Amino acid sequence: DEAGFTPATYKTSLSFEHVFGFSARLAQQQLIDTVSDPGVYVLEAPMGLGKTEAALYAAYQMLQAGKAAGIYFALPTQLTSNKIYQRFNDFLDRILSADCKHRSFLLHGKAWLQEIEMGEEAKPGGAWFNHAKRGLLAPFAVGTIDQALMAAMNVKHGFVRAFGLAGKVVILDEVHTYDAYTGTLLDALVELLRSLHCTVIILSATLNQERRRNLLKTELHSTDYPLITAVHKDQSVEELAIAPAPDTQVAILLLHEDAPAVEEALERASMGQQVLWIENTVNEAQQRYLELAARARQLGLDC
Repeated sequence: DEAGFTPATYKTSLSFEHVFGFSARLAQQQLIDTVSDPGVYVLEAPMGLGKTEAALYAAYQMLQAGKAAGIYFALPTQLTSNKIYQRFNDFLDRILSADCKHRSFLLHGKAWLQEIEMGEEAKPGGAWFNHAKRGLLAPFAVGTIDQALMAAMNVKHGFVRAFGLAGKVVILDEVHTYDAYTGTLLDALVELLRSLHCTVIILSATLNQERRRNLLKTELHSTDYPLITAVHKDQSVEELAIAPAPDTQVAILLLHEDAPAVEEALERASMGQQVLWIENTVNEAQQRYLELAARARQLGLDC
């Protein structure tokens, strides 16, 4: 029981609003309706659209339908993993039955800093789940992408990771941030997960058509954005344009000299606005900071 080898039990028929406290947006509902069976689903949408909640609720539907055995939520860095960890546990608190003792594990290089209580096994060197290569056996876990990638690599105990991911909903977040090396491993991981009957949900701010084609190993045609791309269990492919968010008007003022821009930034900061100044190089950023910090201090502003 403590090790998590008993099946999880779930509250059934919870609405999106019951789980998250607000109604699903149209784009979120489109993903939820699309994820109906094991397969690979790519959601490309800008920040703020609620991609995380949409993916988690789609995972909940797969779990309560008996089409998935757990969830692994993979992120690019330890920082992003730590940030999503509490949100993920809050999500589990809402969907798991009251008598279900499961909770998620945090898996990355410094996850050992999180104390894990496992009775006798919690002694130094004894806890089964303290070791990263075994953590994926737990039904629910949040961690860095490398923990999952090693399932598709020729590394020691890689097969244990693959076994741990089999049949789960695997959410791969912020995929646009990965470099060419990690991206190549990711392609191999997605192919492996498909063969293990996983439900793979890939979240990204944007991917080009070639990158999606490499991930899904299928021919694609749509250039719409935002977009849901789905490869179902029967190998059928869907490309669904998402209704865009309501239009936002942005005013752009183009200044050709630095001095008016500095004055504008300081004036807006003095009005309580937050101002972001971007330079092209580290050296230019340092010089600009010295100039702005000196002026800001005279005006009693933080810089």
